[in-house]
Amino acid sequence: MMDGENLAEKVANFLLSEAKILRTKDNTSIIFLGFDSKSSKSCRLAS
Repeated sequence: MMDGENLAEKVANFLLSEAKILRTKDNTSIIFLGFDSKSSKSCRLAS
C-alpha cells in the first residue's frame, strides 16, 4: 500500500506548509478540513 502512504504523506506535508504560511502572530494556525462523501473529486483551499 505504498501509494496510499505516499498520498497521506503528501497531504500531511501540504497541510503543514499551509499552517506555516497562515500562522498568526502567536505562531498558531487554524485549518478547517471538511470531508463530504457526496462532494466532487476536486480540492479547494480557502484562506
